[in-house]
Amino acid sequence: MPSLSELRIKVGGIKSIQQITKAMKMIASVKLAQAQRQLGNSRSFSAKLESYIVSLASRQYCPADDPEQKNVPVVHPLSELHVSDRKGLVIVTADKGLCGGFNNNIIHQALSLLQQSPQTQWYIFVIGKKAQDYFSRSTYSVYKSYVNIAGTAPFHTVGSIAHDVMACYCTEGLADVNVIYTWSRSILRQKIVQERVLPFSCQKSVDASCLWDCIFEPLPKSMLDMLIPFYVKSKMFSIVMESYFSELASRMSTMDNASKNAQDLIEELTLLINNVRQATITRELTEIVGAGEALK
Repeated sequence: MPSLSELRIKVGGIKSIQQITKAMKMIASVKLAQAQRQLGNSRSFSAKLESYIVSLASRQYCPADDPEQKNVPVVHPLSELHVSDRKGLVIVTADKGLCGGFNNNIIHQALSLLQQSPQTQWYIFVIGKKAQDYFSRSTYSVYKSYVNIAGTAPFHTVGSIAHDVMACYCTEGLADVNVIYTWSRSILRQKIVQERVLPFSCQKSVDASCLWDCIFEPLPKSMLDMLIPFYVKSKMFSIVMESYFSELASRMSTMDNASKNAQDLIEELTLLINNVRQATITRELTEIVGAGEALK
């Protein structure tokens, strides 16, 4: 049985760790509130922009733009379908750990996708230091990696990542580009999502409120040339914010569980300390009584 001094040192160490986990939980909760507001704005903006682009591409609302070209489908380099065995994959993880299985789950999902298509030539983009560290030790080559992005990067920084992805899609003739990240239904419910971002599909349902009977200047094609790349950038920014929110939620939950486990250990060790101290006092009293009886 360990001595009282050893048990007290262990309790002190656990209390120090508990203070750290509680502080990390509080920091994550404060950042989570701010990230939740930004995430809500990016979600609504990206969804609204997509509906406008799809309605614009449908050309159902602009009969006076160019009557001869009204029924000709709008073609954009980012919406072209490439017949190729080359594909792109964007993996979004965190830069830090201590957030449960957040990073490992994403990496395992990405590995599962890569192993399902061994004949495919993959162009892998990794966002986050954890994914960068893992794939630097794996047999898969990383096309480009980005660190210190989530949570602090402005829109133009994430837009540069989207620009690299779009350039790779067009120049290398990729069949598609998928993003693997963590999507949050709520603070306590996250799931791994695989979402295709390229090619951009204009064959989607259109909200009737987005169909305008207007004459555009410039023509819709010129607007699409500007809006589709901007949408991909906004979509990538929304994905990065989604991943950051999920990371904070996972870290807050993990640190809360760690604090509770530390408290359970402290209570168990405190009980053990009391038992050891009581046993020590009982033994000393027995020795005193025995010595007194021996002197009689």
